[in-house]
Amino acid sequence: IVRFANGTFSAQIYNTDVKSVYDATELAINNTNNYSIESNKVTERNAEIKGSIKTEKSMFDKEGKTSYSIEISKYDSSTVNIYIKVGAIGDKQSSVDLLSSIRTNLGL
Repeated sequence: IVRFANGTFSAQIYNTDVKSVYDATELAINNTNNYSIESNKVTERNAEIKGSIKTEKSMFDKEGKTSYSIEISKYDSSTVNIYIKVGAIGDKQSSVDLLSSIRTNLGL
């Protein structure tokens, strides 16, 4: 199940756990030169990664950075929910690309 609502891209990943999805997410982020991690935490039931993405500097974005946040939570014994939000209003394409990399890292 995949949804994009209110700027947040959400998906369910089956046959896995929070730590595996967290590790795959961290790997996907580290494999790009554009993402940086500013804070992260992981427990058995939840994980969170926050950071920024390098963007083109513009009149509206003088720093050339857009924030992102990723939340991972346990749904049931073998299903994990992941929520990705890029920027203030959400960037669907960046979220889809990131989820694709995460799924690839999980072997899906």
